[in-house]
Amino acid sequence: MFPNRNYLEMEMSLSPEQIQKYTNAPPVVSPTIQSKSSGGFSSLRTQDSLAFCSTTWLLTYVGALFNGLTLLIMAVVSMFSLPVVYDKYQCS
Repeated sequence: MFPNRNYLEMEMSLSPEQIQKYTNAPPVVSPTIQSKSSGGFSSLRTQDSLAFCSTTWLLTYVGALFNGLTLLIMAVVSMFSLPVVYDKYQCS
């Protein structure tokens, strides 16, 4: 009756060796991003913490207004249109 019953009945578990392998893997995040994000979370540098808080606060409003796909489309359109506008209206 239920079409996915065999998937529900499958045994899904990780062996201790697999857990050890994945937990000891090197971090995927670059050290620069890691140091910036940890500086934003800690209150050691007030300026960095305020900048991090204001950026995340602003991003919550941007995320509420736009969909991720909409932001991607806007970025692609901007990549191709902004250089043309800059070349046309360049003050030199």
